[in-house]
Amino acid sequence: MIRKIGAAALLGLLAAGALATNAGAQCGTGPMIVLNTATFGYETIPVTAPYFSTAGSNLTMVGLVQLFCNPFAGINAQDPTTQYTIVVTGLTSAGTLHPLSNLWTTAYSGGTFAIYQYSPRVAPSSAATAPAAGSALPFYQIGTPILTGTLSGYNITAQSTGNGSYAASATFTGGTLFSLLGGADGPVTFQGALCALSTCTPPAGGYSAQFDGKFDTPVTPTLNSTWGRVKILYR
Repeated sequence: MIRKIGAAALLGLLAAGALATNAGAQCGTGPMIVLNTATFGYETIPVTAPYFSTAGSNLTMVGLVQLFCNPFAGINAQDPTTQYTIVVTGLTSAGTLHPLSNLWTTAYSGGTFAIYQYSPRVAPSSAATAPAAGSALPFYQIGTPILTGTLSGYNITAQSTGNGSYAASATFTGGTLFSLLGGADGPVTFQGALCALSTCTPPAGGYSAQFDGKFDTPVTPTLNSTWGRVKILYR
């Protein structure tokens, strides 16, 4: 039986700073784009438990956008007539390392992403309805690219339980909504939680894990100062 990411597992990942996505997710001051948990990954060389990737294998992620926040807050990701999908490609595994008894880490080089707008909705909204991994792209890589970009430093960390997380730096490079960024094109943080083979069963047909995630608003740099220095500015 196919299971979604367990609530207990996600609560544990939240404590580590990951984001669990759901229909009630709020934008707050951080996320720019929040992904749905109906986001899945697969590699050209099958991943083994808990999350062991072979060097040279290529990772692809496909999924749905759950929520748009500033500067895209005017877009309704829940529009029943329109889907917003994400496709991440070109991530090449350096091979999984096992530095600790309960920890597996995998670094990936390269990587690009694109978010598409398309009507009607054709992408699956749950693991139960997802097509086999080899047939997934046509459901997601379809429509108008509203945001595109590049990734760097993509890294997956998994525990012996199969629960894990991923993080990368993302830079927006184009798309029909690129101008809404107003110069805040990156790098931003692309991060989230994952549930691998040994914890939750992804859709049948070659998937390695089920993901959630978000693109985070860039942090504005700050400079330490004193009240005296502030007063000098106005003299």
